[in-house]
Parts: sequence; C-alpha cells; structure tokens
Amino acid sequence: MPVMSEECLVGVRLMICMAKADGVMHPDERYNLEDELAGLTLPEELSVEKLLDETNDPRSLALQVKSPEARDYIYASVFSIAYCDRHLHEAEQRLLEMLRVLWNIKRDDEKDLIAALDIGKRAEQPMGPLHEACSDEKKREEQFKALSFRYCVLAGLTGAIPVPLVPDLMVIPMQVKMVYDIASLFGMKTDKKTVQLMFETLGVGTGVRIGISMLSKLVPGWGSVVGAASSYATTFALAKVAQAFFKSEGRISMESLKPMFREQKEQGKAEYQKQRAALDEAQRAHSGKLQQLAFDLSSGKITPAEYEKRIDDMK
Repeated sequence: MPVMSEECLVGVRLMICMAKADGVMHPDERYNLEDELAGLTLPEELSVEKLLDETNDPRSLALQVKSPEARDYIYASVFSIAYCDRHLHEAEQRLLEMLRVLWNIKRDDEKDLIAALDIGKRAEQPMGPLHEACSDEKKREEQFKALSFRYCVLAGLTGAIPVPLVPDLMVIPMQVKMVYDIASLFGMKTDKKTVQLMFETLGVGTGVRIGISMLSKLVPGWGSVVGAASSYATTFALAKVAQAFFKSEGRISMESLKPMFREQKEQGKAEYQKQRAALDEAQRAHSGKLQQLAFDLSSGKITPAEYEKRIDDMK
C-alpha cells in the first residue's frame, strides 16, 4: 500500500481544518473523509480517526509545505472542501486567503476547480438515445447488470487517468448518463432536478472526493489507484440505488437510500478488486490512448458517446 508523504499528510490535515472551519465537522463530511482516505498507509502512531479528531493551526501547517507543486495540489484540495456546499463561510474564506498569501496562489486558478465541482449540478438529460425499456423483470435484471458493469468499467478506466481534474470532469457525466439509462430501462422518465438531488443526497462528486483526488497526485502510484477504485465503487453503488429508486417508481425518498448507497459502495470496492487485474492491464496497455481520449473529450473534439465507444473497443 502506498505510503503518505509528509506534504501529503499536511494536506490532509489542512483539509480537515477546512472541514471544521465553520465550527463543526458534519457527519457526511467525516464519513466521506474516512471513506476516501481508507487504504492509505499512515505513520504508525496515526489512524484516520485520530487525524480527524486532531486540532491543528492551519498557518503552522501551511508553513511546512515548501514545494510549489504540493502547494498547488493542497490548495486545490482545501478549496474543494470549502466549496462543496457552493457557499463559502467567513472562516473558510479567511483560511483560503491565508493560503493564497503564504503560497502566492492566484484566485484565477480556482476556475477549473469550480468547473469540476459544479459538473454534477449540470445534470441535464444527455444527448443521444437512452437504454430501451424492458417490462420483463428477469430480462431487465440481466440488462441492468450488463449496463451497470459497463459503466463501472468505463468509470474505473477513466478515474485512473493520471491528470489532475480530468477524471472528475469526465466520470460524473458518465454517472449522470447511467442514471438516465437506468430510468429508461424501467420505462420511466427522470429530470435534472431528480438526478441533482440524488447526487447531492448521496454525496456523489463531492468536494472531499475531488480534494483527495488532488492530494493523491503527491503520492506516486496512489493517484491512479484511488481514482480507479473510487470511481468504480461509486458507480456500482449509484447504479444499485438508481435501480431501487426507479423500481419503486420514484416513491422512495433519496435520504432513505443513503445507507444502501454506503453499503453498496463497500460491495463496489470488493467488485473492483475482482476486476482490478483486468482494469490494470487495460490501463497499462492503453494509457497513452486513454489520456489522448480524455483531452479530446474535454476539448470538444469528440462527443461523450464517441469517448465511451472507443473505450468499449479497447477492453
């Protein structure tokens, strides 16, 4: 398991300081931090629980970070935590301003981060055809398994791309399309408001996820592992929740599905491990092509449907 560097550990502590900046760490924030930090090797005297319960001085921590690269990644991770509710509290603004001054970071650098954090808000129905409805329960279950597995693999391969922010900008739209496809499979129509509520309630595309993704770039080998595993497991759990929601014809409250999402995310991690060897091999064999496809998609040279088809052809 990858070992956390000193600067990465400082980054985690600064993220925790930001999570507590408004006076309290909310249960969902704590859960997301615990979940995203799982699997990382900490110094022997530390655990994730101890880290979350520490009290640290943000300025003293910031002064320990010397490399410009680490400062950029850590600032991005801390900003992601602050912006997760799309509103910056006064204490959060002060912490960000302190980091900008100490590390000579320009506010313009936040634009790409905001784009990544806001992408889940743009949950319009994707262009192109959706999955055909199926009334036969047995066939529908088989089609659901094939559909969700395909999206898990797409998300896992994309999440492993070792380019900051690019995976986050691409995986979330895939997950949005998957939810629309699952609704269509059940013969239901859904809308932007419903998909947004699902993502926000379940914490899909959270600032914690993107923040940890940025920090992981400071640990060789951790970034791709974290990105692939988290993207696969989250997609797996989201598919299961969407299946339950649309099977009930939307009668289940989103809030009541949170325990199911967390349980299924653990199952998704186990499923990822079963597929990891094949995914790692595909990543190694097609690393250059995947990065080029990512840039082509993000620059508008190819459509999301073309991106998905080309990845399908690689597997």
